Parts: sequence; C-alpha cells; structure tokens
Amino acid sequence: MTIGANGAVSFNLAPNQNATPVGSYYTAAYNLADGTSSKEYWVVPNVSNTTIAAIQSTVVPASVAVQTITATQVNSMLGNYLPLAGGTLTGALQLPFNPQ
Repeated sequence: MTIGANGAVSFNLAPNQNATPVGSYYTAAYNLADGTSSKEYWVVPNVSNTTIAAIQSTVVPASVAVQTITATQVNSMLGNYLPLAGGTLTGALQLPFNPQ
C-alpha cells in the first residue's frame, strides 16, 4: 500500500483485539523510498475508524506468547534423521513407493 500525502492511508482490517485465537495481531512492514524499513505490530479494536498511532507497537503484543527457535536448535533436536541437503544412510531402507 502506498502512503499518501501527509502520511494518509485508508484500508479495512478485521478487528483482532479480543479475537479468537487470543493474541492475534497484524505485522506491518514499512519499506520507504529512501531505503529504510521498519516493522510494527497492530492490534485492531472493533471500531469503525482508528489511527495507526492508536494500534501500533514496535514490540509483539504482551498477550502473545512467542517462542523463537533457530535452524541450529531445530537440527540439534532432530537427532539421526537424513537432512534435506543430503547425507548417508546405512542399513535397510523401506520405501512405500519408488523414489523420484
């Protein structure tokens, strides 16, 4: 969406404040013409009109339990599985159909 004169924007969003599932939010990413960017999180109340200033936050809303994990952490939990990048198997291999 393009930001208009004096920062004006107009669009419809479904309210997500007190919605099910609890803790839902919008992620808004700004990519400006000067090359800068930023990210905000929006919780929209059930009202006919509001402002971005009233719904924006630069941190994930406190009502959301967020747990992040890195690819390294996931790989360490997988154990002895064949990675998508390839590897070596030993022993019998049973497939439900011929590989493609």
